[in-house]
Amino acid sequence: MRTRCVVSFRSSFLTLHRMGQAILFLVALSLLAGCGAKAPVDVASNQSAQNLLHIWAAYSQASNQLQRPPQSREDLVPFLKKVAADVDPATVLRSPDDNEDYVIVWGVNFLEIAKARGNMNIVLAYEKLGKNGKRHVLKPQSQILVLNDEEFRSAAFPVGHTPAP
Repeated sequence: MRTRCVVSFRSSFLTLHRMGQAILFLVALSLLAGCGAKAPVDVASNQSAQNLLHIWAAYSQASNQLQRPPQSREDLVPFLKKVAADVDPATVLRSPDDNEDYVIVWGVNFLEIAKARGNMNIVLAYEKLGKNGKRHVLKPQSQILVLNDEEFRSAAFPVGHTPAP
């Protein structure tokens, strides 16, 4: 009799465990799908995304080491040379898709924005023109998205920044 209880308990536990896994899978799937949320860009095969990741890393390092956000390209370049040592900073700062320099929002303190807004869901850098009606966009914490024109126009930017048309 005791063996049956163990088997029954074990069987119930495994069933609950599998149900828990199924629920977690469904929750993760729904979070990935999101409510119109954009899927992350495959960075490994996308040079523009790699450039934007280098820009994010350099911007973050500059903010930490300068104890203020970078105010200009001149503030950022020394840090780009560190994070992308094998690439010319001018190449990193230019989009391969539209051959224009990325638009970088200078002087943004993301910690202050996070405190004020409760999140850092704003655009830090983006392609000036993009390609085929889409542009790569960089948000803090190295989130890279590809937005169409309508999505870009409705994206959140730091106060005082007017995005390129």
